[in-house]
Amino acid sequence: MHRNHILSGLAFMFLLSLAGCSGNDDGQPAGTSMFNPNLPGAQNTGEPGGDTTAIAGLWDGTTEVDGASDVVYWNLAANGVLTRYDYQQDGAPTASGENCYVVGEPITVTPEGGADYSIFDVAVTAVRNGDSLTITFIEADKNDLDSDDDTTELPTFVWTLLATPVLDDLNSCTLGTSMSDDPQADGNAASIPAPDGTVGGDQSPFPAGIDWSDISQYTGTDKPYITRAECT
Repeated sequence: MHRNHILSGLAFMFLLSLAGCSGNDDGQPAGTSMFNPNLPGAQNTGEPGGDTTAIAGLWDGTTEVDGASDVVYWNLAANGVLTRYDYQQDGAPTASGENCYVVGEPITVTPEGGADYSIFDVAVTAVRNGDSLTITFIEADKNDLDSDDDTTELPTFVWTLLATPVLDDLNSCTLGTSMSDDPQADGNAASIPAPDGTVGGDQSPFPAGIDWSDISQYTGTDKPYITRAECT
């Protein structure tokens, strides 16, 4: 009898162990995405996430901040890459006053079926109604997409499709497409290709054939790009 009691007790403990393992499998680890649970440990690559043609466009995400319009445009490419353009001459408290746009790092947007998408590793729904796009977060905005320092909210964004300006009009505040902490990458003449395509030496970093005395004549893709360090 004593031996049977021991065996029965061991069998009961084994069943409890199996039940516990099954419960962990059904649960979702805390802090992971509903759609992409394996991504939070990785870095956003900004690579195309898939076909987002249904919601693609250059969208106006301008908001009111401390009584001023914070002009922000979002370009969502048809291949699933989202890029933020923050205008710096809009009077917003954090704007530099320059007539240019701070271009954010590209963000991967992945279609998850129907109106479901993930913006990097955060699940959202995105519904387009004509020239309006409504993005509703299903889980917390842990990456602070709207840059309001709140990473626990579940925001809803309503963006309007832009006719003007167009993407080519959104001139970057620095050479290239994004800000950099490396002066060699952003502003050193030795790192900028000369008109003949070579890099380095004492050659001028400025593009050839530009009339710098009247820079306002250039628009769109014709705008020459220089860095703050080069602008004197």
